[in-house]
Amino acid sequence: MLDVLAIRRDLGDDNDVATVLNSLGLLAHERKDYVAAEKYFREALEFSQQSADKEVQALPISGLGALALDCKQWAEARQWYEQELALAKEIGQVSLIASANYGLACVWEAESRPGMNVGAKFLLCFSISRITLTIEVVEIE
Repeated sequence: MLDVLAIRRDLGDDNDVATVLNSLGLLAHERKDYVAAEKYFREALEFSQQSADKEVQALPISGLGALALDCKQWAEARQWYEQELALAKEIGQVSLIASANYGLACVWEAESRPGMNVGAKFLLCFSISRITLTIEVVEIE
């Protein structure tokens, strides 16, 4: 994958460079190499911000949110997920909206109700219309 990154850098395609760097960040995160993951995600973010593609911009932001969550940095995770949510709403990308809201629910769980299983206790409700997309977290009793 590093060869692909070198080729993409040579070609000067910021979107492709950001995508490859984000993938490297995901791999490092999965290996629990948090230092490398953060480096790749931040570099991906830097390249993605040179692009007009908001979806490409949202991916490393999501990765940084997940990384902060795993490192128990709740405030930082919330900040990243809120940023991802804003971008996702701007482009109407439902999967990114769901991802950001799930991340925010995990932060809320960690801060407010340690030990509660978000997957079992919460339902993400989607209301989709032509005009707006709204998501609310509804607690299931």
